[in-house]
Amino acid sequence: MLMTPPPHTYLSTQRIIHNPFFWVVHSTADDPISQNARSGKINIEHDLFKLFKVPGVFLDLGSNIGAFSLPFAAMGWRGYAFEASSQNCNILKKSIHLNDFDITVVNKAIYDKTGNIYFGAGKGGCEFWSNGLIKNEVREDVQWEKVPCISLDDWIKQDKKKIPEKITFIKMDIEGSEVAALRGMKKMLKKNEYPPIFVESNSWTLFLQNETQKSLLNTANEMGYIPYILKGDTLLEYNINNFPTILVTDFLLLKDIPKNMKIKQFEAYVQDSNEVVSFLIQNLSIDSPKHILMSYCFALKDFPDYASNLQIKERLEKIAEVNSQDKFLEKYLGWYV
Repeated sequence: MLMTPPPHTYLSTQRIIHNPFFWVVHSTADDPISQNARSGKINIEHDLFKLFKVPGVFLDLGSNIGAFSLPFAAMGWRGYAFEASSQNCNILKKSIHLNDFDITVVNKAIYDKTGNIYFGAGKGGCEFWSNGLIKNEVREDVQWEKVPCISLDDWIKQDKKKIPEKITFIKMDIEGSEVAALRGMKKMLKKNEYPPIFVESNSWTLFLQNETQKSLLNTANEMGYIPYILKGDTLLEYNINNFPTILVTDFLLLKDIPKNMKIKQFEAYVQDSNEVVSFLIQNLSIDSPKHILMSYCFALKDFPDYASNLQIKERLEKIAEVNSQDKFLEKYLGWYV
């Protein structure tokens, strides 16, 4: 039975979920997730809600205030929500208690080892991770905090008596630390027979960790996972060698198709190389927003065929010339210059 909601609590009644739920939002939060929560909107990809026949056990890596955990729990799932921000954890716990959901909150960041990592929050809900190398390099308005981190392999080892027999789904959105997280969960994935992973690939936050979309997908592929883009009940198989022309893309990583999953058809995601060249020529401009410019320059290091295109080379050389005094130049274009 739902309890009487406290102040700053909002009801989600979207049709994609059979059971509405309450969630708590910080009174002064102005990030996109909190703004959507106030209007009853859910940030997670809607096609996910139609993907499984019956509920299971999830891991929500980067849970924030519950944009994934709460709606899935409303559908009958139970799970574990990992979140670095203590404020977000406290708010999420209130929502869980209010709805009587079976979710355990773990106030830690997910990484490839257990220890500490820097967590930075900027204006408008922007969040960053740092292993110490990029601390204070990203933006002047970012406030950094040292937070505990853990690998999922260590978590399984430490809490093995509390963890269910089988984890059936993993959602991961951890601001560029996805590659490190994958490296630190190899034993856990094998133990749980390689469950599906829904992961955000953000070329900008990956760049801040010296990673790219290709290194993310390659790391998953080394464990047998194939990347797909989910469109309704269709899976579009994504070629790892595609250039990331979309800055932020959600991938469904699958090693095997679980019996619990409702998929009607598979198709290939086709990318036209000429369109990629045109895209790069347009976006590799000294007038492009800095995070766009950095992201695509850095991503090109994985694509020597595109980088050797004469028009793209001209763009890169112009960027290097104009930005020669940029203290970040070596970081995003060092592979070329």
